[in-house]
Amino acid sequence: MLSSRMVAVVVTLFAFSGVAGCDKEEASMVPVSNTQADAQEQAKPEIDCGKYWQKCMDKGKDEAYMDLSKGLEWYLKVCNGPAQSTKQGDSTMRGCVMAGRALLKGDAKLAKGPAQAKTLFAKACAAEYADGCADLGGGFMGSDFGPPNDAEAAKYLQKACDLGKQFSCSDAGRMAKLVKYGRKQDWPKLCEGGKGQSCLKLAMFHYKAVPKENEKAAVFFDKACAAGESLGCDVLAQMYVKKWVKTGKRVKHDDKALEYWGKGCDLKCTICCSERGLLLHKNKKYKAALADWEKACELGGEGARMACASAGQLFLSGRGTKKDLSKARGVLRKACDQGESTACKQVKDIDKATAKKK
Repeated sequence: MLSSRMVAVVVTLFAFSGVAGCDKEEASMVPVSNTQADAQEQAKPEIDCGKYWQKCMDKGKDEAYMDLSKGLEWYLKVCNGPAQSTKQGDSTMRGCVMAGRALLKGDAKLAKGPAQAKTLFAKACAAEYADGCADLGGGFMGSDFGPPNDAEAAKYLQKACDLGKQFSCSDAGRMAKLVKYGRKQDWPKLCEGGKGQSCLKLAMFHYKAVPKENEKAAVFFDKACAAGESLGCDVLAQMYVKKWVKTGKRVKHDDKALEYWGKGCDLKCTICCSERGLLLHKNKKYKAALADWEKACELGGEGARMACASAGQLFLSGRGTKKDLSKARGVLRKACDQGESTACKQVKDIDKATAKKK
């Protein structure tokens, strides 16, 4: 039986043996306290974000998972450092964009900072970094920077699209339409204020309704035409020709059509001049028809080819004017150049007739 003194010696030896074994094999498995981890982290050398900015971006991404404010610190170091980029298109401006996104997101430790985010996106966009323009446009499109600003959204989303950000292209197109026509709920107010494009959108809304709401459409086409939108004049004239719109007593539908095509023609709408000439010719008002066709021929664009060819026929026949081969050849030549084969043949015939006289 062991004495008490021997038991104490055995226990001491066993304890000494266990500690020695831990020092050699198991010390690395002992958990390190938070204080020790922080000390070890602080002991690491600071990353030079001016030189190794991509490592700083990775560090910021890792930190942001646990603490958005710490991630922001790394992103700002990259953003505020010297501008650099890679052959693959990556850039230190990504630091500005990620910092801006962090500020828009915010969390329990990081207060939202939309004004600073806008500045950061603008910096990246000014440096031709597509994501900066896309995020700046997106902020204006929504309410990140205050009330939506359609014009600014369209501007920056289009720049992002031009810089190769394909996802921004459809948004840019949509915002451009809002700038042009206004938002749907604002169309009546904008139309009353004289914005012709908004009147036109209201008119088309009623025109394309099922069933058609022609009388309502006519009201807004009239307003659009008065505001300088020639398409409103043209469509309303067509509606009168087709008798889709009522007229006052003793007012002919053709007269209303001539009125609105005339307004469109005054706005330099080629098709309006051309169609008005056609209706005047139908009513045997050849001189007036010739004037409209000559104007349409001179303006060019849709409807010009027919107008040039038609004016040529009047100069050849002498209807509404004296016969004039020289003027006939001039307008027929223009029709020929636009693909009117009959006009080409007539030009050749005129040239042959002129050559014989010589």
